[in-house]
Amino acid sequence: MDKTEDEVHASSSGAEPERRSWFDRTVGILVPIVRILVPLAIPFVIWLIGTQINHSLATMDIELRYVELAVSILTEDGNEANQDLRGWAVEVLQEFAPIALPSGAEQRLRGGELVLPPSSSCTDECSYYGQERWLDDFHYQVCGNHDCDICLEWSEPIYSPRNLEPPESP
Repeated sequence: MDKTEDEVHASSSGAEPERRSWFDRTVGILVPIVRILVPLAIPFVIWLIGTQINHSLATMDIELRYVELAVSILTEDGNEANQDLRGWAVEVLQEFAPIALPSGAEQRLRGGELVLPPSSSCTDECSYYGQERWLDDFHYQVCGNHDCDICLEWSEPIYSPRNLEPPESP
């Protein structure tokens, strides 16, 4: 009496033939579903990661603007009119600085006894962060803070063919 292949496999692996066939049926059902879902999930995951990166960049830009405003307030003389603003500016610096201000310096900045030296003077080359300008049909620049000062400037030229609008339909 010859044993069937399933019986030989079941006796050698210790698994019952019914259990083996249930596993095979389950895998047979799941594999096509996974083959359909994975390609659909990849663009969603990429979109989700891109959204998180954009949110992080926007948050960092806002924090940078607050720090720039705080520093500009703390470079002015400490008269009574701007004492509240100086306190706010010190709190902003304490919030976003990787190293906290020493407590003595913090109190002197709040009181106006200590004034930050003015940063190197620079002027913004463009109007707002993220502004774009095309140099020709293949190169554009983006406005941002691309160096070590606090001013906005144009990026190096970026290669990308300009998106042309589709022709008007009759």
